[in-house]
Amino acid sequence: MIRWAMAVELRVVNQPGTLARLARVFSERAINLGDILAQVGGDELAPTEGQVPRIVLTFRCSDKLRSFLQRRIERMPEVSRVIVLKRDAGDTRPIWEVGDEVG
Repeated sequence: MIRWAMAVELRVVNQPGTLARLARVFSERAINLGDILAQVGGDELAPTEGQVPRIVLTFRCSDKLRSFLQRRIERMPEVSRVIVLKRDAGDTRPIWEVGDEVG
């Protein structure tokens, strides 16, 4: 199993159900999510100037399954872009540091 980090950039902000729909894509393939980080802006849940709302997820699966998941998520209407990073076995950075690299 390969370790991955995926940043999902969104077209929407503060829309109920977005995270649930993302999680369902993984759940349907019996993939457990490790860390989840939502980056949408300040306390008002609105992005600041130039900031893109995104959700960063970590998980483990094969490269073939990761490719399928990425294509499936890219087709979601609320998603504008998906960026994936393969994580080395010794990569112990917290999710917020990984999120900076992926995004």
